[in-house]
Amino acid sequence: MPPPKLQQPKAQDGHEYYMSQYWREDEPLVSGPSEYRDSAGNHNVNQNATPVEPHSGPLVDLDDMPKSTSTRNITSRNSRGRGAPARLPVPLSAAAIQRQQSVGRQAPPTRNHSGLATGEHPPRSNHDESFSQSRGVFRTGNKDANGGRDPVKANAHHAASFRAVRGPPRGLVGQRNPRLGYQRSSDQRIRRGDVSGQSSSGEENQRRKVLWAPRQELVTTRAAISRDIKAKDKERNLAYEKPIEQTDQVAVKGFYLWPDMKLPPSHYLGARLEDLDHIRHEMKVWIEWEPRRRTIVVSALLRKAGERADRAMTEQTVINTINAIRQEFQDAKARQIAVTPMYLLVPPSVTVMRKSVVPIRYQDGLTMFEFDGERLPNEELEDYKLHRNALANGNIEKISKHIMKHLLALAPIKTWLRMRVYFGHLNLGEYPSSFRRGECGLSQFQGLLDNPRTQASALFDKKIPKAMTALSLMVAVANKPDVFSSTNGVGCKIDETRTESTLCLFFRSTQGVSIRLEAEIERNEWYYQMGTVKIFRDNQRNKCLEIYAINIESKVDWSIEVITDKTIPDPDPEWFKLVDGAIKPEAKDRIDSLGLCYPTVTLSMKTGLPNVDSVVLRTKKQYKLKGSGYILEVTIYRQWNCRDTAKEPDVQASVSMYHPEWDIEMANIEGTTYVREWNKDLTQFFNNGEDETHGVRGFLKEVGIIATCVGEASEEFFNTLVRPEPLVVTLAGAT
Repeated sequence: MPPPKLQQPKAQDGHEYYMSQYWREDEPLVSGPSEYRDSAGNHNVNQNATPVEPHSGPLVDLDDMPKSTSTRNITSRNSRGRGAPARLPVPLSAAAIQRQQSVGRQAPPTRNHSGLATGEHPPRSNHDESFSQSRGVFRTGNKDANGGRDPVKANAHHAASFRAVRGPPRGLVGQRNPRLGYQRSSDQRIRRGDVSGQSSSGEENQRRKVLWAPRQELVTTRAAISRDIKAKDKERNLAYEKPIEQTDQVAVKGFYLWPDMKLPPSHYLGARLEDLDHIRHEMKVWIEWEPRRRTIVVSALLRKAGERADRAMTEQTVINTINAIRQEFQDAKARQIAVTPMYLLVPPSVTVMRKSVVPIRYQDGLTMFEFDGERLPNEELEDYKLHRNALANGNIEKISKHIMKHLLALAPIKTWLRMRVYFGHLNLGEYPSSFRRGECGLSQFQGLLDNPRTQASALFDKKIPKAMTALSLMVAVANKPDVFSSTNGVGCKIDETRTESTLCLFFRSTQGVSIRLEAEIERNEWYYQMGTVKIFRDNQRNKCLEIYAINIESKVDWSIEVITDKTIPDPDPEWFKLVDGAIKPEAKDRIDSLGLCYPTVTLSMKTGLPNVDSVVLRTKKQYKLKGSGYILEVTIYRQWNCRDTAKEPDVQASVSMYHPEWDIEMANIEGTTYVREWNKDLTQFFNNGEDETHGVRGFLKEVGIIATCVGEASEEFFNTLVRPEPLVVTLAGAT
């Protein structure tokens, strides 16, 4: 069955050609034998046609010609009966010839199936001359040695000439069955967004990029509505950050007399009082500073209760605003309070008492205080035995007063607070030579710790000396089910307590501000996933309370610290890309030097992201003390000092203690008008659990239990330490 007939004007020789719908590149390109119908409608076959091969030379661009005269693929029948395209010259109509003559072009002569004009004979050269007057007119191909035409070469030249007419037309490159027919020119394809248009002009490529509309992301209806509401609220809130306009009719004004006679509000609240923006937005008021009267002026419009303006409601709003400003001032003032550390000595037992206390440096960063010299006489031992309980009670009173005084002073702070008890070692950087020579007893050592110069050089190391001690501690805790329990519930065994991991990144912003990013890592039974991401200003992590207790006997010191942390409310969105894909759900676990498993971390290496200075993977395991509810937390730190986490990390460990109620009472209330209402005796912090664990005394008793466990777990490490020989150094005649 012949292929469908396409609409095309009759050629000048009275022939009509059938057009192929598909072109198969694996078919030979020949010019015959071909089928055609004459003017009488008779079906004829031309058996004398020979293979044609086009030339890759220049052809005339006929964009101005009618589409009906453009180059077509004409179906031919080869000897096997399959339809294959043959690039035959399409005779021009009389209208096309007349149109070309009108624009100064010479109409091409009428061609036969072999591409020869009427009465023209093929030339004797290997390459025939090109008929480049119309589109689709090709040369006949190369001759072989015997004078015939090679169909393989003809096919190759034919394909080259077909692409030379317009470059690679749409659908020809990389497709099996391209769409044939009229092909648009390169500039037409570019104008219509055809990415297949090949152009060497950078201007056309740029124009193509500009004309394409940006792709819109898919959002849910709920997200779109939420974005719209946030945009409107932001636009509405900006009006309260600007000076009030004269056209606004202010109903109520309030005045807050600035209490600091030395420093203006800009010292505490920012140059334009930007720390009060959240009050402006929440209360919908204008807040301005009048330096002449040294007052902060609060202006408000009439509030509406339904459809009626309520003046009393507006007045109450101004009063609440003034109270909120007072809270912000107290918060800023409390954050500038310098911390005063306190150092205490845990009274040792009578059996270990000696005449002197000396510092022993075992390794870098590890200096321990030990008793040295002869034993005390019996009279001094008896006297110390009588006063030992008094010294312990005195320490409890000092700690209680210090905590209550400084913790209540931190109540106005609205930023995030955290109180923890850490178990580690206190290192002294500077001390008198008499202490090194062993000339200080226990009382003189306490006086040394009260020296400001000694305190300035003191550094408390929260990391335990050997990370393997953490594993020994977890084993010891699991063997004490009468003292500890799991934090995952009553039905969970102690040794089956789940771990929690947090990925911490330390880097600097473009302004040079130290940033700390913390991303929680959650895991179920099958895979990992990224949880909540928090971003803090690492340079505003300040200590507000410090109490250090040195235990010479157990060699395990502990400290009570309260720190403040400054979150960033509107972080740069680029920072979140640092942890995008850092934890793969299907990632395999890695094993550290302690034999513990941890998730594989792979940070993004995209350009334009901040340079990460340090990467820390923090994994913690928690146990609960029965009766009191205090939490023992064993933390493993895996640190890389660069973005590349492929190498093995540096592994360290720490032991800490806290109560869950502490985190609730010290939660972040920044950007709100809430107030921390703590009792004077701090019952919110130390009156949890059983009666015997209430108060600071009961709290210190629980601290002693954990310190004993840490000391027992560290005993194996302490036994491996070898005390170095004393060095005798002579300086200026002194030994």
